[in-house]
Amino acid sequence: MVLILRDQGRKERMEQFPEWSPFHGMQISSHTPLNTIATTRYTCPTCNQSRRYFCYTCAQVAPGITPPSVTLPIPKLTVIKDPREIEGKSTAVQAKIVSSGQVSLQSSLEYTPKEGEVTVVLFPAEDAVQPTEIDWTLVANVVV
Repeated sequence: MVLILRDQGRKERMEQFPEWSPFHGMQISSHTPLNTIATTRYTCPTCNQSRRYFCYTCAQVAPGITPPSVTLPIPKLTVIKDPREIEGKSTAVQAKIVSSGQVSLQSSLEYTPKEGEVTVVLFPAEDAVQPTEIDWTLVANVVV
């Protein structure tokens, strides 16, 4: 571990990885704080389900956890989840937790964009437009 001074003089432990690791050279915060809550579960106040770090049904974080806040480079991200997908296996909820004001989850396979809003749908296809060909300054919503 390496101690690095972060904003406001707060010391933060950063993981240090060997040269062969794909994470070598990255500054990744230590996961040590998770060890203190890993053995405890909490009951989500919204759905009354037992959860550990966060409720994947309600996108609520467990008490005592302060997730990082991430600002996406796009105004809005809509994630359309397959209704058959197991909620606890989806990482879309984690995106909503760290970028809550920008990410919305939808379980319906139908999506209707708002009138006048430029929406980009990211989906692999042979005739798809390359991301480099899009003027991202005009895009209001990305759907995945």
